[in-house]
Amino acid sequence: MSYKGRSLSPNRPTTQSSEGDFEAKLLESKLMRKKAEEDARMLANRVALLQLEEKKALKKIEETRKKAREILELKQRNLEIQRQKDEVYLAWLPFCEPIKSRL
Repeated sequence: MSYKGRSLSPNRPTTQSSEGDFEAKLLESKLMRKKAEEDARMLANRVALLQLEEKKALKKIEETRKKAREILELKQRNLEIQRQKDEVYLAWLPFCEPIKSRL
């Protein structure tokens, strides 16, 4: 094989065919390397995008959980207020009976 007109092997004469094969293989390996690098870059970008989407999804889940807790707390508070109102109503009920009978 030769490089720029010089023989790489002193015992073996270079041929046009072997130089062409070498250059074709070299070009093919360069293209394969570039393709592999591009694939790796695209994969890294995809992983980063998926991580960002996961972070957003986890944030949304946490916001939903927080809202659910707030709703449950509000429901408990409303139930307590209704229970207190019922107690007041039941406490005043005996006093209201004589008033009803007068009407």
